Amino acid sequence: MVTSPFKLAVFLLCALLLGYGAAYIPVLQPSALQAIHRWTPKAGTPPIQSQIQGVGWVGTRTPYFSETVTFFQDILRLPLTVETPQFAEFTLANGERLGIFAKQSPDAAFMKGPMMEFLVANVEETRSQLEASGVRFIGSTHHNEDSGIDWAEFWGPDGYPYGITSQAQH
Repeated sequence: MVTSPFKLAVFLLCALLLGYGAAYIPVLQPSALQAIHRWTPKAGTPPIQSQIQGVGWVGTRTPYFSETVTFFQDILRLPLTVETPQFAEFTLANGERLGIFAKQSPDAAFMKGPMMEFLVANVEETRSQLEASGVRFIGSTHHNEDSGIDWAEFWGPDGYPYGITSQAQH
């Protein structure tokens, strides 16, 4: 395919303007985007009745996907339990899970860095209690038929995503 010099110049100009916009227009900067997702807990809301049992899942999104997966699998010797072209998950001996997303994964587009999900007995019940407290969730609750794991992500008051998850059903 032959590209004309004019089309190339227009493309480069658009790329330059987009880069300028992301660097200098405040609403496009990460801290401003993070502020969009912030919320304030409702005053006087009672604490949730569900018990947080621990950390059930920690994940990260990386531009170095294959190197990161290799590091956790071959160097740290963590057991790889799920692998797709843009996601890998390791399950530790205590049941905690570590997820690695490729940077381009659409499933992790909301992640701006490492993220954790708290382990709860019942994701739907805990979600209802959190929503009643004003917590804003990211999409619907997910369920994995193979493992029996449920999870849901929400925005923290700091603008970062967190989540709640259940353990695998054996």
